[in-house]
Amino acid sequence: MNIEFAKISAEARGRYEDHAIGMENHYMEVAAMRAEVEGRLDAQVDDAEDEGVNGFYTEEEEDEK
Repeated sequence: MNIEFAKISAEARGRYEDHAIGMENHYMEVAAMRAEVEGRLDAQVDDAEDEGVNGFYTEEEEDEK
């Protein structure tokens, strides 16, 4: 009985560790994607600011539409 329990415990522990490693890898991938997207957004914002686009409209601009 103890051998069977130890075998099941080892299998359960192995699945838990595999899951934990998988989740860590997932979060690392998400962090890398986030950094890439934030970098692209920062570049787009910088380009837009250089072109004089700030994303806000004045009341006069809205009235002209």
